[in-house]
Amino acid sequence: MGRQPGTLLIASILAVVLVWAPLGLPGWARLALLVTMPGWLGPIDVRFRQTQPRAAQFMPLAADDPSTPAAIQTAFESTRAALAGRGFVELARLRQAPSASGLLGYVQLLEDPQMFDVCSRLLVARPGSGMAAADQCAFLTERTSGPALATSNMRTASPWPDNPAFDRAVFADVRDPAALLRLHRAHLADGPLGSVRRTTVAANPAAYQSRIEQVAKDHMVRCGYWRFDDAAQVYRPTWKGAILMCWRLLPPARQILRSRRARSAAVLRDRLERARSGVSA
Repeated sequence: MGRQPGTLLIASILAVVLVWAPLGLPGWARLALLVTMPGWLGPIDVRFRQTQPRAAQFMPLAADDPSTPAAIQTAFESTRAALAGRGFVELARLRQAPSASGLLGYVQLLEDPQMFDVCSRLLVARPGSGMAAADQCAFLTERTSGPALATSNMRTASPWPDNPAFDRAVFADVRDPAALLRLHRAHLADGPLGSVRRTTVAANPAAYQSRIEQVAKDHMVRCGYWRFDDAAQVYRPTWKGAILMCWRLLPPARQILRSRRARSAAVLRDRLERARSGVSA
């Protein structure tokens, strides 16, 4: 939900209108509308302009594909090197079909065939840019019962409420995949034994990633943030979703959510370190 050129143009026009047009509004009202514009224009823009396809499409990507930005290639190689000595095997590199915003999504999938952990390195790039606009490493271990265990280093705030299908831990400051894996394994050891379930990544990596994406979309529909438009075969935000998604990414909600996530990660890390050292939490 980044700022698009069209949105910036509309915001600029509205700013000029609010300042100079004879609207019959007092100065304080004009100023209030200008200051709060992200909070009311953002939801309108999201409600009418944002869509997601019915099913995410992922295409296999060769490791030496010349169309892949160098920064993406470097990130994938660093993940493979960091996890190669820890039992992980790279299964696929995928490119997602361009979104309506034009952003390009890249996914690297690795798996530990003994422990059944899956590592996903997710990167987003802007067309024509050699740099990644977003970068996240995540480990996922599915269980025979209860939510899957997910550990990531996502830096950005999530515009959606937590999905109960995942027992999620976020350590935004841990950028080394091996260090993130240690936290994930410690969290896994802290749970019930014998609950790990084998995944199906190696059989069809693209189908696995599409399934994970679909779980997220189903959650957005259940919590009332998105709806499926059967005629257009796309997902569209509801008014509830457009408002709350925008507000969760604006001050002060963004700072509150980020601070809450950091505190939760610190408490969990302390508990896991105590358990690993044999000290009762």
